[in-house]
Amino acid sequence: MSYIGRLRIFLQGIFFLFLLLVVTTLRAQDVEDFYARMLEQEVEVVNPVKYPVIGFGAGIINFMGDVRYGADSPLLGTWAGKMNVSTLLGKSKQIKMNVSVMYGLLQGHDFAKSLKMNTTHLPKVDNKIWYPNSAFQTEIIEITTGVEYNFWQFLGTRKMVRPYLSLGAGILLFTPKNNYKTSNGKYYNFWSDGTIRLLAEDDPNASTAEPVTMDKNFETDLKKANLFGFKSVPPVTAVFPAELGVDVYLSDRIYCRLSSSLHYSLTDLLDGYNADVAKRYGFKQPKFHDMYLYTGLSLHLDLFSQAESFIVDRVFADIEDFDYEVFFVDQDNDGVFDQLDECPDTPPNIVVDSVGCPLDGDADGVWDVNDKDQRTAYNTPVDDEGVELTDAGRTLPKLRIPPVLRSRMKVIPVSSKWERRYTFDSTAIPAKFQGVDADGDGYISFDEVIRAVDDYFTGNNSFTPEDIYELNAYFFAQ
Repeated sequence: MSYIGRLRIFLQGIFFLFLLLVVTTLRAQDVEDFYARMLEQEVEVVNPVKYPVIGFGAGIINFMGDVRYGADSPLLGTWAGKMNVSTLLGKSKQIKMNVSVMYGLLQGHDFAKSLKMNTTHLPKVDNKIWYPNSAFQTEIIEITTGVEYNFWQFLGTRKMVRPYLSLGAGILLFTPKNNYKTSNGKYYNFWSDGTIRLLAEDDPNASTAEPVTMDKNFETDLKKANLFGFKSVPPVTAVFPAELGVDVYLSDRIYCRLSSSLHYSLTDLLDGYNADVAKRYGFKQPKFHDMYLYTGLSLHLDLFSQAESFIVDRVFADIEDFDYEVFFVDQDNDGVFDQLDECPDTPPNIVVDSVGCPLDGDADGVWDVNDKDQRTAYNTPVDDEGVELTDAGRTLPKLRIPPVLRSRMKVIPVSSKWERRYTFDSTAIPAKFQGVDADGDGYISFDEVIRAVDDYFTGNNSFTPEDIYELNAYFFAQ
């Protein structure tokens, strides 16, 4: 086999070992998480206190007025930033009030309009011919407030995706500007062949003009220039946004919002082009005021509200259809529950170790209670009574094997509680435990024992640890 072949096999082996390790680790983590969840309970808060939620986002503005680029795709346009503050109205979880501030730029250019405006009815400013066009840019600041309705109740409160609808109103500040000239003060001229040059198409020296591209400097304030005799209108107007979107919840306190909103203004001068300009140059007059479409993505943070749910740690796992009374049974009354008792039939009044088996001090396989020689040397053969065998006895054919090998014996002295023994009068509940019998039926139930133990740990009763052990013994002795 070649070196390359051996290397390939080696790398494949390393890969499979790594894959096995990852799968094993993930499996172990899954098992650990499963048991952790058994001891946790999620509790929902009935009426959590809610505070305003802050959102930050960015998106694209697509101008939908009279002067626009050739493409009308909502994903083509200029960038804008948006900040939003929202809060629930009343106790309803479906209705919110939003206050939003958006900053951005509107841009557009209609070459056909620029060509006609550049060759027809040229205005004069300071006794100089002016070559107008339709390339504009408007800086906007929008401040709005609105009401939002969330459709989460149709999908469920735990759904990650929640659609919504919002309507609002506000003010819009705008500063329309136009790109008439180059940085050298020369006008852009639009030719019928689709090019832009610095001389008119009918100029005697037109053959010397080379095609150019427009710069991005919008140098002329359309309000101040007033080339078309606009009425004195302040650079502010009302705007009405209608928004449709969806919230994607990453957690109870964080969600992303994908939205698209149409903003309708009460002015037709965002692009510096209105019905008077259209009439002047013979264009079709606009039917609607200027509007624009905003499509964006934002992140919203609920930093101050009360959590809608919280996790409570439980003392015992609540397993459905599990018989707790069977689990806590101690049939031989040695202080070790049957589920953990490796010697379930220990005789009465016998001291046992942590697994419920009688003690064997010399580890000879015979319990101390039956051992007549409790000081047998280690690894010495003994008979059924724990007495060392004679040489003759070791050869007896009917010799019984010790019940437990010495090498497997292990005494774990965990606590002295297994030595406790209690006797009770079966006709009456002990005086100290009569308060545990909450329903007064003359029988202490499992739930009443658990309640007494809880009260002991919370300081709501005067029991001592010894009383708790005795109460447990009495419960199983009933």
